[in-house]
Amino acid sequence: MDIGPTLLDMAGGNPLPDIHGHSLWPLLAGRDAGDHPNETFSEHLGQEGIPSRMIRTGPWKCYTYYDDTAPVLYNLEDDPDEMHNLGNDPNYEHIRDRFVSRIFENWDPEYVLRENADINRDIRLLTRWGQAIQPTLPDSLPVPDDAEDIECR
Repeated sequence: MDIGPTLLDMAGGNPLPDIHGHSLWPLLAGRDAGDHPNETFSEHLGQEGIPSRMIRTGPWKCYTYYDDTAPVLYNLEDDPDEMHNLGNDPNYEHIRDRFVSRIFENWDPEYVLRENADINRDIRLLTRWGQAIQPTLPDSLPVPDDAEDIECR
């Protein structure tokens, strides 16, 4: 995450050791970014409960799910609308494999699944508590009967 290093840099603090992320302050201040990597990662856990992760670097975007779905690869310079998946094209196998390796470098999808299970357990517990207690404080909202169907964002 780049937020912590950026705020620390903006405040004039020294960089923290062994931290993931880079300060965006030079970019925001209009200065040379130096060794800032030209890549970004994104993670997603959809309603189906399957973790996925994406890397974007240069013209390339690659993502994969933690299941048997084939990785997806796009060249966004040639295909900005992401209409032509190159993930199964043997001519791009070396690029796809390099990105899939990068995706899994610091990602533990099993950890994501465990944490998600813990969060869902806590939500169910709080929902049951709210339905049983029905708090009547003026700033409390009633818990709907179908609260387990509400997706937290």
